[in-house]
Amino acid sequence: MHPVLSTLPFGAGRERSRLPVGPHHAVPAINLGGVILERSAVSDVALAEAMYRGSFDFAGEHVTSLPDAVFSRAAPSNAWRVELLRFDWLASFRASPKSLHGLFALRLLSAWVSARPHYGSSQNQIAALYNLAVDAPAIAATQSPAAIAIATAAILQAQQPVQRLKPDAADVALTRNMALLAAHLATKRPDSQRSRLVQDLADSLQHAVGADGSHLTAGTAELHVLQERLATLMRGLAVAGEQVHLRLAEVSSRIHSYLTLLARPDRSLAFVDGPALMLAADAPVRHGTALADTAGHARLSGGKTLLLANFGIVRESRSLQLEIHDGEQPLLWLQQAAHPGMGKREDCTLICAAGGSLLEIHSRSSDEARQHLAIFLSGDGSDIRLEEKATDGVAPAYFLHVPDQARLSTTHGGAGAMILQNASSAWQLLVRGGHVELENGMLRVTPGGPADSPLNFALKRVSPAGRPARNSKAIRVATERAKADQSPRLL
Repeated sequence: MHPVLSTLPFGAGRERSRLPVGPHHAVPAINLGGVILERSAVSDVALAEAMYRGSFDFAGEHVTSLPDAVFSRAAPSNAWRVELLRFDWLASFRASPKSLHGLFALRLLSAWVSARPHYGSSQNQIAALYNLAVDAPAIAATQSPAAIAIATAAILQAQQPVQRLKPDAADVALTRNMALLAAHLATKRPDSQRSRLVQDLADSLQHAVGADGSHLTAGTAELHVLQERLATLMRGLAVAGEQVHLRLAEVSSRIHSYLTLLARPDRSLAFVDGPALMLAADAPVRHGTALADTAGHARLSGGKTLLLANFGIVRESRSLQLEIHDGEQPLLWLQQAAHPGMGKREDCTLICAAGGSLLEIHSRSSDEARQHLAIFLSGDGSDIRLEEKATDGVAPAYFLHVPDQARLSTTHGGAGAMILQNASSAWQLLVRGGHVELENGMLRVTPGGPADSPLNFALKRVSPAGRPARNSKAIRVATERAKADQSPRLL
């Protein structure tokens, strides 16, 4: 039996506001039988400080409560209760250097064990178990044997309902297996049950992660979380003296390859469906040309130009998105306008040669109309071309967004435009089978040729030395020539 502390401060600047903290009764002094798992994500210590002072702010709701009552009190909203019960906030207490924050977190765990609150969602139960298994032992290890007992009791209590779950979806089975393995690593020494849990995790990963490393049932943000958790478990297995499981290592490598495929020059991820994500500091960014067919992503590199494409999974109607980067700077974001006849992607191919890379995407709509989209990036990165051809004669418009500091101007009587980023970066846009307009700080490329003709446009890097001065004779001659021929030969 080990008492923790007699009092904890509650509230700022109030001398008489003290929280009584008695000994944790009926808790044997035992040692944690497993390992302390690492937490790779950065946590906000300010959240721990706010909760320590009695302020429980979740889902936009503010609640002031004593720790012994917070799990049994009426919740202001279901979203507030969900965030409280998932224990994501434990990572903030773990990251805090203050010992009193750790003691306060343990008191919250003791209150949760006593309250035994009801969970309305199996996913929330699974999340609570994982967070308890990862963070509670790390917090308790800095305190006392009684603290370790509290952490172990919380993990075992959270483990029981998760073990009884019978998942009917692949993503639920995956998160359940990860949480159960984390709990076993945190509380027990190696045994036959751990081997079975590792095997179950490897099986569920095969159903959740595609051959290209993408997440088959969720987006990039969820895949990034999966990568972090898988790395945490693999490190925990290594600390526990387990041999590297080859199937886990192989899936981890696939996920890592896919995420590096989507890496921008600033190391953030393109096309994320959540908050901005960053790759690990030691993650090598893939160079060259690569394709993730299952997820519908491609990475084309030429010279200092990087092109990232998002064109959707098979049998899905999704507008094309392109991110183009010139060296370390973003050049533009291209988005295909959605239209009623947009077809579902059937297949795609990527051809790489010394002269450049060609990405071809074929789609078909419900009325059997076919669409062919080709994207080319030259080997030196100075020439980007796009061709869109539809058998029904309906080609979509394209929106080209540029950074705020870039300057735009149309040329060739609406058949071209200039994009000036800075003194050393200038690109020329040329269009055939359509025209380009300057609209609300962006460029809009609209098809306008014959019904059976494709829409072509090209982006070409212009060297500062070769770029004519504004209002020069060369620009006037080019403008007059464009007026005479609204569809110049470009491609």
